[in-house]
Amino acid sequence: VDAFLHMPHGLHQNSVGIAVQLFFSLDLLFTLTGKENSGIGIRVWEKIEAHYPEAKIWETHTPYFEKRNIHFYVNKCGFHIVEFFHPGHPDPHGVPEDLPSAEYFFRFEKVVG
Repeated sequence: VDAFLHMPHGLHQNSVGIAVQLFFSLDLLFTLTGKENSGIGIRVWEKIEAHYPEAKIWETHTPYFEKRNIHFYVNKCGFHIVEFFHPGHPDPHGVPEDLPSAEYFFRFEKVVG
């Protein structure tokens, strides 16, 4: 958090606190068929995080039925499920076109540092 004081003529008139949160979105990460469970995915994710050290919050999405994805993001990469989208609670930004069964999916976040 950055804080600023505005003190014209030595008089405290304003205070401002600004939380700087650099938000990054992981749009696509996949492993070729036959290469699953080899550790490639977590090594790639670790390289992504190292390449973008300024990222403070990561976000990604996956369909509700993709158990392997959910396990990977939550248990391997440290993401948290923060929202479940469905017809009664749709994504306010619209349905991702690239997700099968896009009416039902999770939003994950990872706060770094």
